[in-house]
Amino acid sequence: MKGLVPILLVLFGLSATSWAVDFEEVIKNPSKFDKKRVTLVAMADVGGDRFYLYQPPKPVWSIAGRGREIYGILRTEAPVYDRFNDRWVEVTGIVDASYRGLGSDNACGLIIDRVRPVREAPAPEITTCNGSYAETRFSEVLSDPNAFEHKCVSLTGFAHVIGDAFVIYESEKAAAKPDFKKGIFVAQRLNAPDYDQFNKRWIKISGVVDMTERGSADYPSGIILERVEPGPSK
Repeated sequence: MKGLVPILLVLFGLSATSWAVDFEEVIKNPSKFDKKRVTLVAMADVGGDRFYLYQPPKPVWSIAGRGREIYGILRTEAPVYDRFNDRWVEVTGIVDASYRGLGSDNACGLIIDRVRPVREAPAPEITTCNGSYAETRFSEVLSDPNAFEHKCVSLTGFAHVIGDAFVIYESEKAAAKPDFKKGIFVAQRLNAPDYDQFNKRWIKISGVVDMTERGSADYPSGIILERVEPGPSK
């Protein structure tokens, strides 16, 4: 059992450290990096829940070509990464040498924690609250999110955070066995700090309700995060 502890810590994202590696090293010898948390730079091929990483030129769609790609494994709470399609990205995640994509012909899999552009583009203009938020009950937003669209709110929830996967739930019970119907997706800005420290904790978040930011699981609502702080336990 003791030998399993380090592996489990890595698999569940509890290790905050990552190993900067060269993309080609991982392609050539995936087993060397198996179960390790790594950060690498590559070109992204993204569309919905399809996420591949490669080094140019773009691989030809053949068995040999697919062997030059790493298959990105998205968490349930992951945001939609379409904006990174055909762009250079820095990706952090856990290597899974045993999973080689849908056709079992990619070099390996990478359980994705975080994706950032190599060169950050200017963030699109969005509503900002200038520190003014309406105290709102979690259940109100969950039951009628459209009523809060583009409004600045503060609400308390139980957090499930691993890299870019950030969702809050109304109770610890709801978060223990995540059900997207009972969660609110938290969209982070590109230059946001790492919020992993709030995982499995009650937090109070403040931001702008945005129905276009609902994550890959299509949560009932999304909030563009502006501020987060520890919240009172319930």
